[in-house]
Amino acid sequence: MDFQEKYKKLWSDWDIRVLILLSFSVQIDLIFLGRLRKTSASMWIRMLVWSSYLLADWVADFVLGQLSNAMDDSSSSNAIIAFWAPFLILHLGGPDTIPAYSIEDNELWARHLLSLGYELIIAFYVLLRSLPNTRLLTPTILIFFVAIIKYIERSSSLYKASAESFRRSIDSSARKLPSNISLTISNMEDLNAMNRAFGLYSTCKPFFIDATPHVEAYKETIELSKEIIAKEVLIVMRLELSFAYDELYIKAAINHSRVGYVL
Repeated sequence: MDFQEKYKKLWSDWDIRVLILLSFSVQIDLIFLGRLRKTSASMWIRMLVWSSYLLADWVADFVLGQLSNAMDDSSSSNAIIAFWAPFLILHLGGPDTIPAYSIEDNELWARHLLSLGYELIIAFYVLLRSLPNTRLLTPTILIFFVAIIKYIERSSSLYKASAESFRRSIDSSARKLPSNISLTISNMEDLNAMNRAFGLYSTCKPFFIDATPHVEAYKETIELSKEIIAKEVLIVMRLELSFAYDELYIKAAINHSRVGYVL
């Protein structure tokens, strides 16, 4: 009995600290494995990324709820506990490398944004319980500001990659092949080649959501593919798939915008 009570007391004292470290470790895994997933077809990598992706939100949500129970009006550690709350919201914002694991995740942008209100209520409650201790009030508020920005960035990137928003982005001008694309691609590794590949990607975007491409742009793309050799076609396809991955699965649409640069 004493043995069980000893470990119950140990877990009671360290449970939140251990779970916060677990949440931090999962975020680090996603930062590196999220990039590796783009170039690796390993089943073990996909399994590890998938499990980390699911675990990240669950752990952060769970610990955020536990923080309110850990507050003690007579404890001197309340300021530290309140300081952890915005970091958990920052974790829920997720790393830039993997805001979504699958295309279906992008359709849940509204639910993800709505969850922000619930999580902010808990975090502000924890902060208010820590008052009048103001030792860490200023850095806590600053981290809150950063965490809210990261969370909204993730919700915005999910919305941008959703089928409805993706379809709206494919207007008549985006479907047309840009006039500055040369029909001869000599060196696919330079910046000009990337620009040409991005221009081709603009014409191929409708295929990713089963939309009908612009007829003229489609014909010009077919003519272009006849003019280049097979090796160059594969390089162009690699670049186009890379652009599609960045737009559908990471925060590229937000980070590489004017608002994203300011944030």
